[in-house]
Amino acid sequence: MPFGQAVVRAAAYLVSAIPAGLGFVPAFFGRERRALHDRLADTRVVKA
Repeated sequence: MPFGQAVVRAAAYLVSAIPAGLGFVPAFFGRERRALHDRLADTRVVKA
């Protein structure tokens, strides 16, 4: 992942965590398991 994308993801992670973790809710219900910070940074979850 490029540095700029990593910075966006890290900043969005903080925003996801601050309001009682509500930014993580989509990860529990979405088919792709992407939280708010993944969507904002346009990253994907990869199971390894």
